[in-house]
Amino acid sequence: MRNGARVLSITLMSAAAACGSDPAPAVDAAVRPDAELREPQGDHHPYAIDSILLPTNDSESQALGLDIDGDHEVDNGLGTVIALLSSNGNDPNAALTDQIDEGDIIHLADVQARGLDAAEDVGMFVWSGANPQPPACIDTLDTVCRRHFTGTGSFDVTTATPQETMIFGEIANGHFSGSSGVIFLEVPVIVGAAPLTLKVIGAHAEVDVGDTGLTEGRLGGAVPDTYMQAEVLPQIADAIATVTARDCFGTSPNCCDADSDGETVVNLFDTDADCEVQLQELYDSSLLDIVLAPDVDLLDEEGLDGSDGEDDSLSLGIGFSAVRAIYETPAGL
Repeated sequence: MRNGARVLSITLMSAAAACGSDPAPAVDAAVRPDAELREPQGDHHPYAIDSILLPTNDSESQALGLDIDGDHEVDNGLGTVIALLSSNGNDPNAALTDQIDEGDIIHLADVQARGLDAAEDVGMFVWSGANPQPPACIDTLDTVCRRHFTGTGSFDVTTATPQETMIFGEIANGHFSGSSGVIFLEVPVIVGAAPLTLKVIGAHAEVDVGDTGLTEGRLGGAVPDTYMQAEVLPQIADAIATVTARDCFGTSPNCCDADSDGETVVNLFDTDADCEVQLQELYDSSLLDIVLAPDVDLLDEEGLDGSDGEDDSLSLGIGFSAVRAIYETPAGL
């Protein structure tokens, strides 16, 4: 199996999504009680996402972004940060591709529609998966892997979003366009650590659909700032602790191995010079405050779909493709 590439850039990208201030209570973005019930119609068409593309420059950030808040402009704040970090020599796509190819990260996409050429009342669901058959890699010496992306691979669905949180839209000329959903994406933080789970609200999708797969896909939305602070930032702190435990055995100012990931995060966030990075140091970081603030307003004062004039979430846009797969649709859908 291939060695995992360094993914420090994704660690910092995810951390930058939280403001550098004291943690705020989590607001669980929810559909308004008076929202119109959306019920997709038709058969379920199961796929496994076999590639995810993160933007590595401003042009890609624009190309992969979508209009999340309805102002007729492309939103991809998180993508802009990924592109900035990539300009420093990091390649976030290399690590993500490795983990997808090796079956460490599995996303399943389900398109429920009356047909794949043209249909109204279409629902697109994105789930986490596990237990691919055949296994992604033959053995530890397999340098190719991706054995589960043959088009006949089977999977277990491990997490499923409720029906009301799907991306709802239509298919015209084999192209699905949908918006205003909620999905969960897994993002790798560091090799050997569990990926972060990001809750993405206002989710939009544009993708060509077919019997054998999904192509030319763009997936976008925004991560609520309160969710990042309360749910994600503590996981990032744990991941950083894993890095410093691996790379840092000295004392300040020479805490860590030269040019290591540990040295980078300690230099960025260790304000008390103890060669460790505590969660509060992330919350207090002026760097995180400046690098990225919420850029779209998708929630009202109660944390429901709407707006209150204040940006509350950080937009992102990525590319993706998928191949046909086999798995059991979660009960109730």
